[in-house]
Amino acid sequence: MKAIAETKSRKRRGRRKKTPDIHETFAKETPFISEGGEMMDAYALLTSSLLADKKDEEFLADNVADETVSSLSLVEEEEDTVADDHISCYLREVAAYPLLSAEEEMELAKDIMEGEEALRKLVEENKDKSPELQKLWQKISKIIKNVEKFPGVRDKLLTLIMKTLREAAAKEEEPGYFSELLAEAEKHIAKIESAKHKLIQGNLRLVLNIAKQYRGRGMTFDDLIQEGNMGLIKAVGRYDFSKGYRFSTYATWWIRQSIIRSIYDKTRTIRLPVHFIEMKNLFFKVYHNLLKELNREPTPAEIAEHSKLPLDKVKMIFNMSARPISLETPIGEDGQRLADFIEDESSDSPMEDYARKELVEATRALLASLHPREEKILRARFGMDGEKPKTLEQIGKDFKVSKERIRQIEKKALNKLRHPTRREHLKSFMNE
Repeated sequence: MKAIAETKSRKRRGRRKKTPDIHETFAKETPFISEGGEMMDAYALLTSSLLADKKDEEFLADNVADETVSSLSLVEEEEDTVADDHISCYLREVAAYPLLSAEEEMELAKDIMEGEEALRKLVEENKDKSPELQKLWQKISKIIKNVEKFPGVRDKLLTLIMKTLREAAAKEEEPGYFSELLAEAEKHIAKIESAKHKLIQGNLRLVLNIAKQYRGRGMTFDDLIQEGNMGLIKAVGRYDFSKGYRFSTYATWWIRQSIIRSIYDKTRTIRLPVHFIEMKNLFFKVYHNLLKELNREPTPAEIAEHSKLPLDKVKMIFNMSARPISLETPIGEDGQRLADFIEDESSDSPMEDYARKELVEATRALLASLHPREEKILRARFGMDGEKPKTLEQIGKDFKVSKERIRQIEKKALNKLRHPTRREHLKSFMNE
């Protein structure tokens, strides 16, 4: 009897869940993001906070409140399902890293930004002492102008500074002026890297928690972890603590989008925004129903009528819905392949521009449903319409009230926007 029970137990563990269609998964779960992926703008950030995954919120709250929760339970759970020794070893290692409180996250983020600022000042204060530094400062000044819009350039800025100083120091016959500058710069870099390392370590369990939700969708668990960690690293390089939200909240968005995009890239070469995929799914559902009903191919006008989609959108999907063919398909007689003509992935597609505009319009409509004062406070807080995000204290001065009162109004306004009747308007853009 014991042997039979053990056999049944092994069979139960061996059963695999049906793998969901990845395109359906992507349409339902992928966060809205521009193709460039360089920034999560004010509208996407607000939408993300309104539609935050409750599992992630509970995970963060539970683990910050009780550090022992995930340390052992996570490892024990994974050891039952993961055969690879290196994964089990990694899970144990991650469980040993201490979790960070909100205050600790902020202190580490401050260390990073202070180190970056110190490096910039080092170049600025010495820019007139050599042609190399003068040229470097000119480049830095141009990059700094784009830091708020494209936070990803912060790492490029540090790389440029260190590369220039190292090259200049290498040209010195004996250690001199540039060698001293380089030594000082390396101290700042060490401070930055140390803070980043701690911030990453303190959130590795968050990556595991999110990666677990995407198993069985075309990627191994260790690949999911790796992609999630890449998203975490991106978040560390882009996070700005002065905007008021926790690092773990910000990182969750980047981790999730990194994993989902990687899953989707495994099965489809041409990337499509989520909003368009949902329209496309509805289009084909109506198309096939009408095909059976009419015994002929339906016209765009008929599809538009039954799907309630705008006619111009139906025509666009009609024209874009050719059957996929191999990238190795020869084109012409000179040996060129279809792959040679694939559009540059770094360029934004018209559909992505359309999806971004749709998100902005939907978010603006929701904000307009609030009390005018609440709308103004949220716009100022998230940095809407090209404005720089303001702190609670700055907004309090504008409205001549305390920052605590602004915090209360902000919380009340966000709770209003999280009401199901309002959240419904944003579901097509973000993960629910």
